[in-house]
Amino acid sequence: LEAWLKRHRGHLNHTRLDRTELCVDGFLRSANSLLCRKIIETAGYTNRTLSHHIHKRHNIECAVLANIPTIVPVREPEACIKSYLVYTGGKFGGGMFQHYIEMLEFVILYKSAATVALFEEITSDYASIVKRANRMYGDILTLPTVSDTELNDNIANKVATESQHEEKKFYREGVPNKSRDSLKQEYATFVRSHPQLSRCRSLYEKILQIAADQ
Repeated sequence: LEAWLKRHRGHLNHTRLDRTELCVDGFLRSANSLLCRKIIETAGYTNRTLSHHIHKRHNIECAVLANIPTIVPVREPEACIKSYLVYTGGKFGGGMFQHYIEMLEFVILYKSAATVALFEEITSDYASIVKRANRMYGDILTLPTVSDTELNDNIANKVATESQHEEKKFYREGVPNKSRDSLKQEYATFVRSHPQLSRCRSLYEKILQIAADQ
């Protein structure tokens, strides 16, 4: 798996057995960037020691099989896929449902080895993710000393500064805005009528239960 990732994602931060200390990766538009930044801000990890933003099942599978702590951001499927379509201008919409399914099926299969991080927790209850990950792996994360609002504001200010100085640390940054929110309505019919949406929702319900049990 590491060799496959190197061939297909060699320019990105895929799981590397010689340096990865923590894998934080999930389906696109699930607050991957915000979670990575919160971890770096509070727990001392670096862009080099984290595996992130590959958005492929292979990456979290490689980490899990190598016993590398793994945290998987998960977002409700309809909102997640609509956000993806807006972000990409509607590209590859149909294939994203299967991609979402494969990612969640793996997490369900390896629920004892991969920590779930729900989208709502990433944005407003990061401490719950820290406690869940620490129960699973030991003390790998540090509880924040400030509120999520303050932490989010600090990260937003750093993102703005990095953007001004062209110092982005991650592959892509996607920040919600009113224009994107309005575009989501244009993709709502496509997403809601897709035959695989019900399967996505069923898997997401199982993920919610896993998060509650971890």
